[in-house]
Amino acid sequence: GLGPQSLPAFGTDGASMALAVLMGLLLTIVLQASSATLALVLTAVAGGMLPVEAGAALVIGANVGTTLTGILAAIGATSNARRLAAAHVLFNVVTAVVALVLLSPLLRLIHGLGVWLTGNGDVVTQLVLFHTSFNALGVLLMWPLSGPLVRFLLVRFRSAEEDAARARY
Repeated sequence: GLGPQSLPAFGTDGASMALAVLMGLLLTIVLQASSATLALVLTAVAGGMLPVEAGAALVIGANVGTTLTGILAAIGATSNARRLAAAHVLFNVVTAVVALVLLSPLLRLIHGLGVWLTGNGDVVTQLVLFHTSFNALGVLLMWPLSGPLVRFLLVRFRSAEEDAARARY
């Protein structure tokens, strides 16, 4: 009973994109695998059930949703594990916000790249390139912020042993 009629009608407006991000996040949380969510999104876009813009927003949500695994693993873990989980969340959330703001220009650029690489504007190739570009964008965004991020995480997530060993005066 889950066919195209069960999906909400996605447009390219902000509300539709926010709904698609939320759906990608929730689907990834339920499935506990962003790769499974990506497979579903690629299939839906290839079958014409979703526009490529909604598919890209679902991919963004899936990338944010995958951070839940790290968050759960960091509960009660060492301070280094909590730092890593927090960095993973920050990386994906910051990248998601920027990718959403730049979604239309990114998709136009990626469509052109896909046409140049493959000779056609296949939507599945476009989404695959978008997913790769999303992660590359995250690296480009976070690289200059890595120093301040490390300092923030070191201060924010400290263990009792680290506090006891720190010079006080």
